[in-house]
Amino acid sequence: MAIDALDIWIEEFKLLLFDPTGLQAPINITSFIEKRIQNKIELSTVKFDPGPIMIWMAEIFSNAIAPICVTPTIITAVPAAQFAAAWVQSVTASMNITITSGSTFFPTYGSNGIVGGVAAVIDAPSIQNGSNIIFNKLSNASFEDTTVFPAAFYEAFLALTVSITGIDTTPTPAGPLPIEIASIPVM
Repeated sequence: MAIDALDIWIEEFKLLLFDPTGLQAPINITSFIEKRIQNKIELSTVKFDPGPIMIWMAEIFSNAIAPICVTPTIITAVPAAQFAAAWVQSVTASMNITITSGSTFFPTYGSNGIVGGVAAVIDAPSIQNGSNIIFNKLSNASFEDTTVFPAAFYEAFLALTVSITGIDTTPTPAGPLPIEIASIPVM
C-alpha cells in the first residue's frame, strides 16, 4: 500500500477542525500526517515481499512544532521554516527502514533476490529536497488554504529516496552476493 493519494490528503485536511494556535494543534497536525503515511511507504522501483517498514517519528515532529503552534500569527502565515525543520528532524530520526531477512525482491540486480541482511536508509539529499518543498510551498500560505499544507507534506514525503546495501542468501562458494541499490524513490 502506497501513501495516501494527494486528493485524500486534501479532503482529510478539510475535515481537520482545529484551532491552529490551540494546545491540541501539534497533536492534530501530526496525527493528520501520520495517518497518511504510517506503514504505507513503499519503494517505487524495487518490490520487496514482505515490504519495507519505515516508522515515522511522529512524536519528534509534534514536539518540534509545539512552540510555533501557540503563536497567534500562525493563523495568517504558516511558519514555513519551522515546519520544514520539524519535518527534517522527524524524518532524520526515521532514517532506518526495516527490510526483513528472507524477504524476496524484484528486480534482483544480479543477486538471487532473497535478502540475507541489508541496511536501508533514507538518502540525506532527498530529506533536504523534501524540506525545500515544504518551505517553498508554505512560505506564503495560511491554514485557510486547505490545499497547500497537505500538498507540501505529501510532496515532501514523495521526494524521499532510499538506498539499500547488504548481501543476499546465495550459498558459498558463489555467494553471498552484494545488494547495492541506490536512490529508490518512495511511493
